[in-house]
Amino acid sequence: MRPRWERIATAQRRGQAMPPIDVYRIGELHFVRDGHHRVWVARALGHDVIDAYVTVVYTRVGTGNEIRLADLPLKSHERVFYERVPLPDAARDG
Repeated sequence: MRPRWERIATAQRRGQAMPPIDVYRIGELHFVRDGHHRVWVARALGHDVIDAYVTVVYTRVGTGNEIRLADLPLKSHERVFYERVPLPDAARDG
């Protein structure tokens, strides 16, 4: 893992173009599909912008800013529950 990181870091320091990363966007969160090393290096070098291909994922289950990666399995179960048990919107909020 370290040699790959070093190759990417060297390339970025030299100003070589990097291919965009691939991410999924769910609500305000972004999940890296491809490009973990490029993200890791960019953060280490203090970059706050990176080129990316973004696939937006829409869901009926809420995805506010407070969602964490650990919440996603629960969101999956919640989605299945709401598909199988039709409830009015007002009942979902309670």
